Amino acid sequence: MSGNDPILVITCPNCGAATEFSHAESAAIPKAHRDPFDRHPAFDVVTGRNCVGSTVTVASYFSPVTGPLDNIKNLPDVARSLTWSQWLHDRPAGVSDLGAFRCSACNTARRHQLSWPQDAYFQITYKDRALWARNRGEALKLLRFVESDGREKGVEYTSGQPWALFRTEDRFLRRVPTHFLRAKARREVARQLRRRLEMPDGGS
Repeated sequence: MSGNDPILVITCPNCGAATEFSHAESAAIPKAHRDPFDRHPAFDVVTGRNCVGSTVTVASYFSPVTGPLDNIKNLPDVARSLTWSQWLHDRPAGVSDLGAFRCSACNTARRHQLSWPQDAYFQITYKDRALWARNRGEALKLLRFVESDGREKGVEYTSGQPWALFRTEDRFLRRVPTHFLRAKARREVARQLRRRLEMPDGGS
């Protein structure tokens, strides 16, 4: 995952703790070299159509389970000459959701098919609607946004919107539905976020 990509924190399917999800490292492989990857237990191989309709074959490995590529034993000869990426553009449908996790709470390490936002650890429900953040940092910003006094006191924002006071990279806050920001909702939403963040109730 590159430095600009957000960390995704999911709920461990085994113990329910927070754990980081890591997208699979994938590479397009020549058809003639598919067999060694098919036979190797560290790799998944998928053939399908990419976004422009071309048929491609992609091999994927899962670093939370296997470690880095060089740690994989009996590596297919062609593997080191391929370009591996978590964000392979030329890939069939479904490969983008492949990944793995290693949970520090229960020491489970396994492959995982991401279902987002259902898998999100930092997720709360208010009146049958879900609100989620991708990681703890975003959840803290979301809590601050929900609890902001300026929203209620009519503080003048640079663009007339509450999220305008936050940094550009935090503009995900503009997509928070008003369902969670109404006066009657804010206290319960904040309480649930604090519980998920394991923070004391702020009493707001």
